[in-house]
Amino acid sequence: MISNCGHDENGRYSGGAAGDQTGTEWEIRSWYSRPWNYVLRHPDAKVRDMIASMAEAAAKNNLIGYDQNDRYTFWEHLKASNYDPAQITIKCEADCSSGVAAIVKGAGYRLNNAALKGVSIYCYTGNLRPALKSAGFTVLSASKYLTSPDYLLRGDILLYEGHHVATNLTTGSKAGGSDSGSQSSGTPNSSVKWNGRVAATLNVRKWAGTGNALCSFSPLATGTVVGICDTVQAPNGDPWYYILYNGKHGFVSADYVKQESGQTVGNAVIAAGQTHVNHFCNAGITVDGVRGEDTKKAGIKAVQHAMNLDYNAGLEEDGIWGEKSAAALDGHYVKKGETQYMVTALEILFMLNGYECGGVESPGVFGAGLEETVTMYKGKKGWTVNGTAGKGTFLSLMGVSA
Repeated sequence: MISNCGHDENGRYSGGAAGDQTGTEWEIRSWYSRPWNYVLRHPDAKVRDMIASMAEAAAKNNLIGYDQNDRYTFWEHLKASNYDPAQITIKCEADCSSGVAAIVKGAGYRLNNAALKGVSIYCYTGNLRPALKSAGFTVLSASKYLTSPDYLLRGDILLYEGHHVATNLTTGSKAGGSDSGSQSSGTPNSSVKWNGRVAATLNVRKWAGTGNALCSFSPLATGTVVGICDTVQAPNGDPWYYILYNGKHGFVSADYVKQESGQTVGNAVIAAGQTHVNHFCNAGITVDGVRGEDTKKAGIKAVQHAMNLDYNAGLEEDGIWGEKSAAALDGHYVKKGETQYMVTALEILFMLNGYECGGVESPGVFGAGLEETVTMYKGKKGWTVNGTAGKGTFLSLMGVSA
């Protein structure tokens, strides 16, 4: 069984009355294939049980309903109710991601776990995986965890990235509590796409993951240049490279190989930004890590979408920067401490330009990481250095003139 917050009383995502009008807005239901592409598992059984208990209590309290427009009211009432969903006595709303994030954060307060306390309630399904991984969760992506409930543990979180998230409540018949084991194999590409340089003495394994056997030519010395043929996931979700070295193939952790300078290959930060812009405004662009014309246009579309959400600008979200879009932006800026969709657009724009900025939320929360990126960017441009992003910053990142 799972705790599932999926729609309002009208089968829609917003516009309904506060609270659960039908008993199905946030409900306990049988496991189903959404499909899921990740399971997020905390290694501490006490944490998992607390998350499951809170998710179950939220589903049973019909004062808690679903509405994306009021998605943070659940957290406010949870915080005022000793972090116990059963104690909430005022009608409130969540959606799938804000509900899970609030429960994880609330579990942190109930268990005095600093990492869980640090989870943002503004997470959404597009960035929940890295947020929970940073809080100590293991990311599982082997098919056995995704295609049936048999290997799930109580308190596992089921994620269909960019779309939906739910909490598992029952332990499966084949679950043994382990998150180890080899990733289901496939046939990775064996041709070299680009060259990388080993940043530290590095083991080479016969498949992705530290639990797999070493290759005969392991380890590689610091500074060794290898050919990167493909990228695969280890059982915990971490990326590993399939490499070619002296005519032999093997797998190495992607964390310890750096791209050789001067190569025209896809940028991982840009690729992540392309994924985010597709989720944020349905840009529909190819995720290839290359800042081409479609990616530039998608950045403009993200800003248009954000201005429609924040300012009711009434813009056509076509990715074309014209007089109406320029007029809507004029006079607006974002700075640290603000929460709005224009912050989301700013985060996406930085990533589409290859700059890390601390993640993407929807609506965005302007935190220290983004402020640092804004300051760095303005300094590189020779502008007055501060952490405020105004018209000039947005126009520059979009690649359009004033």
